[in-house]
Amino acid sequence: MKTANWASLFAATLLVGGCATTAPSSTTATYFAIYDLPASAHLAQVEDAVVGSANEVTGSSNVSDLPPPSPLPAQPGRFQILNAGSANTSMGFTDPGQAGQLTYMMTNAHCPGSSFSVTGQEVSNPAIQIKTVYCIYPYARGTQVDVVLITSQNSGTSGGATGYLLHMTRSLFNSAGEGWEQRINQEFSDLQLRLAKIDARVTVADSYLPSPSVESKSN
Repeated sequence: MKTANWASLFAATLLVGGCATTAPSSTTATYFAIYDLPASAHLAQVEDAVVGSANEVTGSSNVSDLPPPSPLPAQPGRFQILNAGSANTSMGFTDPGQAGQLTYMMTNAHCPGSSFSVTGQEVSNPAIQIKTVYCIYPYARGTQVDVVLITSQNSGTSGGATGYLLHMTRSLFNSAGEGWEQRINQEFSDLQLRLAKIDARVTVADSYLPSPSVESKSN
């Protein structure tokens, strides 16, 4: 009986979706943490920890590995954020009549002067996409690891049943699970624990992390 009710609800959703339209939109946010390790920490171990964390988060990653600078600089570098403006996407619809145009910020992070960097993107949840960038900066007094997470949350629907069904899918993903804020904070914590296994004296030099939502706190 429960299955039949869900089937009826699904059919009704498609019928209602035929005339439902809200403006598609996307909200982008950037979070980061900068970790500092003493010079005694082996650079190869730090690199392995970063790659392991990236693969845990995204399932796959792209690595750029360059020789460290010689001599090492007195101060480490730092990641930079690039905002290349905005662009439109048809959200993958094949029917031009249902192609809801979604404007989004093309935000990216890069690692100027970094000897080792890793990038990855997690897109399994249609409600939010997360891009992660790791930068490693060896310097005279230690090694600095920058981690940047850029989130893009989609909302709204295009016209037609296809767009409405996409909206319903996002809503189901949003209502399930522990909340994306907790997940992002967990990703930062995971890397910090990996670095602490290399050297317990790892410190957080700077950070900007999401605060858990009221809904997440109550769960």
